[in-house]
Amino acid sequence: MNKLELLVAAFFMFACMFNVNAQEESNIEKTTGPYVRVALGYGFGAGVGSPIGEDALTTIGAEIDNIDTNYTQRNITGSYGKGFNATVAVGHYFNRFFGMELGATYLLGSKQDILNISTSDGRSDVAETYTRQLRIKPALVFQAGTGKIVPYSRAGLVIPVVGASYGERLATYNDLLGSFPLAESFEGKSVAKGRFAIGFEGAIGANYNLSDKMGINAELFYTSLRVKRKSYEVTEAKLNNTDGTEQDVINLLGLAGAYIYTEYKDEINEADYDAYRDSVPAGAYGSKDYPHWALSEDGIFNAVGINIGLTYKF
Repeated sequence: MNKLELLVAAFFMFACMFNVNAQEESNIEKTTGPYVRVALGYGFGAGVGSPIGEDALTTIGAEIDNIDTNYTQRNITGSYGKGFNATVAVGHYFNRFFGMELGATYLLGSKQDILNISTSDGRSDVAETYTRQLRIKPALVFQAGTGKIVPYSRAGLVIPVVGASYGERLATYNDLLGSFPLAESFEGKSVAKGRFAIGFEGAIGANYNLSDKMGINAELFYTSLRVKRKSYEVTEAKLNNTDGTEQDVINLLGLAGAYIYTEYKDEINEADYDAYRDSVPAGAYGSKDYPHWALSEDGIFNAVGINIGLTYKF
């Protein structure tokens, strides 16, 4: 049984717990007016295994085994939207079938590999990423009338307003280490920020009314969100030496073909790029004052998951 099937089974188990009560006549008729909803949930990455362009895949990294001998490469698929979320929403039902809602959700993304290299002699280069993101979610809400158990659905937008994806890297094998005989490992940290984006989120669920004012709800949700990367910055880069000392090498990343700061563009004109490079002082290219230029990349934040929460009606 895959993850989606488990989520569906868990949702219907929740609904069946109160099935007997649902068959009985209910005195709970308050279904209009304002309400507040709070919920906690978890989303699994969704829709991240198919091509999205001519030379791009919905992958977030690569895994390479025994790169110094007969090596094997594999894609690491995933979604930056995977992880826990917490939601607070306010809404208003205009009648017993239709309402509107404005929610705020904080995504606490799970750590995922974006690079995993291993060598035949036991060395490695592993990088992980995770996302922290605040989202605003306006939506239309539809419910199935009155009763003890009221099914509902929600459809609306997902708009990230604050957040970034963070990277952590630990390597005992990479190009930079080869330039420093005393270095035994490399550690780095980075932050990637995105452009303004709008996605879609839909949910189906059921609300179990404990009283005229209070209810418990559970829902399955699907989020579709793609964010273009705006910038990427290496915030920390250091070598750990065999004698126990540390060496800051953030200004030496060019030796490993990396840059401190990168700006992403939808297109790069060769003449404009050459003129820009000519204006950069020697050794300053790739810094925050003179960023490296790169073509835009998409971050996939799709997720399917379950939320469980409380609703209070005023």
